[in-house]
This record gives sequence, C-alpha cells and structure tokens, in this order.
Amino acid sequence: MKKFVFILFMMLVVPSFTACDDTSKTNTNVITKAQLTDKEKMLLSVGSNKYFAFDFNVDNKYKWVEVWADRYEHGKKVSNIGKLATGLSVSEGNMIIAAVEENEKGTSEWTLAINAGGALSKGETNQEYQAKEGSSVASAMSVNNSKISIGDKEIVLANVCYRVSGEKETAFRPLSGEFFDNPEAHMEEIAEYDVVYLLKCKFYDTEKQP
Repeated sequence: MKKFVFILFMMLVVPSFTACDDTSKTNTNVITKAQLTDKEKMLLSVGSNKYFAFDFNVDNKYKWVEVWADRYEHGKKVSNIGKLATGLSVSEGNMIIAAVEENEKGTSEWTLAINAGGALSKGETNQEYQAKEGSSVASAMSVNNSKISIGDKEIVLANVCYRVSGEKETAFRPLSGEFFDNPEAHMEEIAEYDVVYLLKCKFYDTEKQP
C-alpha cells in the first residue's frame, strides 16, 4: 500500500490534486461526497478496489474529527476498525478518504485518511470478510449523497456489504436514504448481509482529543 499512501499525499496535500466541491466556499459545517475529477478517480482506483471521498468545511466551533468503520455481522455490530482522529482548523479543502483493497484470500486492507488544514493523517488496518473457507463472496457499496449538516452525532458516510455466494440469491440493494439519516431505525436493511462495514465520522467541539 506504499504506492497508495503516496497517491493520498498527492491528492490531499498538494493543492493541484485536491478535489474540492465548488459549494464548499459558501457552506460551513457541512460534509458532502467529493466531486472527484477523472484523474483523481483513476489515481484512487490504482491502489484500491473501492474508495470513498468526502469534502467538509467547519468553523471554529469544531476542534476534532474522528473517522472509523463499524463492522456488522447479520445486522449486529461486532467491532469497529481503524479509528483515526485529527485536530481541525478553519480552512477550505478539508477531505476524508477511505479506500479498501480486497484480495482473493478473503481479506481486505482499509486505509483511512483525513486532510485538515493541509495536514495529512492516515491509518491502516486489515480485515477478514470471507465467511467460510473456500466460499466465494459478492460485495457492493453505496454512498451517502446528501449534503450533511455537521452536529454532535455520528454520521454514516458509506458502506461496503458482503454476502456469501449461493446462500442468498437476492440482488444487492443500495442502502436507502432513510438508513443514512437514521441507521438505528433501519437496521433491517443490513441484516440480510453476512458482513457490512459502515464508514462513519463524528465532529467534536471540545479541545480534548476523543
């Protein structure tokens, strides 16, 4: 993943490579799906099977942001992975990126990265998503496409769903907008999958690191 870390550096730190939504200059305390250029999409696809990118702007109320993924098995939360926190400053061009590199052995490497005020923080973790030895697994992902107001609650940004092939033949369905707005009230949407990762973030207005 060293090549991918370099790509992240180029995208998040070097201004000419940083994607930024045109509306970010006029929206404060919001996070939205980043509008990546074709070149940026190509660069991210070199180092990952799946990736997510989000622009965010904050005022001086918020001091920290934390990013992680929660793992669910058949709709029940079992763990969280890759918690990453960084301090915030009032600036434009802030971005969160998550990338997943899957391999044939049923494991995946997650990379989480945050650019805040031009400073890059990143973390990596390995996960096993294949439910049974020798089985094949199908996967799908979906993204929260809303312009999300930042508050004091967890925000679900995206998901990756896995299902063991042959056990259930129903088609993958993207998680609904209602799920992203209120996950706890719509957990039945992920119960049909063997493993689901929910990419989340939370913003804090305290000086102390979460």
